[in-house]
Amino acid sequence: MGDFDRLVERADPKLTDKPQALKALLLLMVAIGMEIRADRLSLDQLEKLGSRSNPAAGGAPNETEKNLAKRYPMIDWGAPLIAPRLIGKLTASGTLSLSEINATLAEHPLIVGYRAAPLWRSMYDWMYMKASVYTSLRAETIKRFAEHEVTNPGEILHFAGVALGIAKCGDIIFPDIEKTFCDYINGLVEKGTLEPEISVFNGIDAESWGQCGYQEQDDAAFEAIKKHLRRAVEGMHRQELRGKASAVLEHLRSEGTYIALTDADEPNGGYGGAAILQFIPVEDFSDLLIDDDLIDRNLFAALEERYSKGRVYPELAEEAGWLESLEERLWEKANAAPAPFKGILTARLNARLPAIKQLMDDLVKRVWK
Repeated sequence: MGDFDRLVERADPKLTDKPQALKALLLLMVAIGMEIRADRLSLDQLEKLGSRSNPAAGGAPNETEKNLAKRYPMIDWGAPLIAPRLIGKLTASGTLSLSEINATLAEHPLIVGYRAAPLWRSMYDWMYMKASVYTSLRAETIKRFAEHEVTNPGEILHFAGVALGIAKCGDIIFPDIEKTFCDYINGLVEKGTLEPEISVFNGIDAESWGQCGYQEQDDAAFEAIKKHLRRAVEGMHRQELRGKASAVLEHLRSEGTYIALTDADEPNGGYGGAAILQFIPVEDFSDLLIDDDLIDRNLFAALEERYSKGRVYPELAEEAGWLESLEERLWEKANAAPAPFKGILTARLNARLPAIKQLMDDLVKRVWK
């Protein structure tokens, strides 16, 4: 039990005062440890646990969760206390992701209670709470939506899934849930308050948010709401990127490093997963790639690395037209160069461009097939 003791000792002290949470954590760690040692559960599978609907709310767990639920029925695999991937890392390599674990504990109802946890997280567990608590949180949910206070896409999708699940149990929180949520999203766009968090819709996170899988995500109404919300968020995201493009260009000019094109951590200035290059004039970017008839090999390498990650960041397919125009401009610059630079530029473009173009072509086929 060394890993359990280590986690409890170093995690948020409030955990030690919550017997129910400690029991849930112990069961989770024992189960994951046994599954890993029996070679029935990989770290990749742990990444995806909880990404489907919460089985306790009538959702459809994935195949791995079905098998785990049979062996460990006392564990809620749809919304565990701590993300299974974090437990897996601790079990497999001893890595204790303390900041992520504490961030989860700080919002979990078992630790802070239903009234102190974020409203979406508390409502997610509506089937576990007393009627009086549910009635109070239900009223707060209606109030928050009436005042347009719910602006994060992940939270909106959780509320939609919860509302659909509750409606199937006979309580209508919102009339015509699909229309209500789509109209609500439109209102946020008009106010400019919808958060442009496009990562909500990418990769594994497309089926979960806040380490909880969306409830009722196989319902047609949920799918329609999610599709409508994605279009709205993409529009807000493009608007945000357009405003940052000139600063990114200046950064590329002045810093001489191109990590901003390959690192996807937008809060820290990385746009490796965001289609921001389409808002930078081709003429300006081509001058970075070929400056005074000299090719910047590092920048070419950064572009190739950028599009090699297209499988993870499908949004980059939006740069296809921009990349085609860039290629045309680069050939214009090469053809206009004097000897002997025309020859070397031609050879280097022929060596560099096909690989980058192929990566983009493959990405476009995957996204728009």
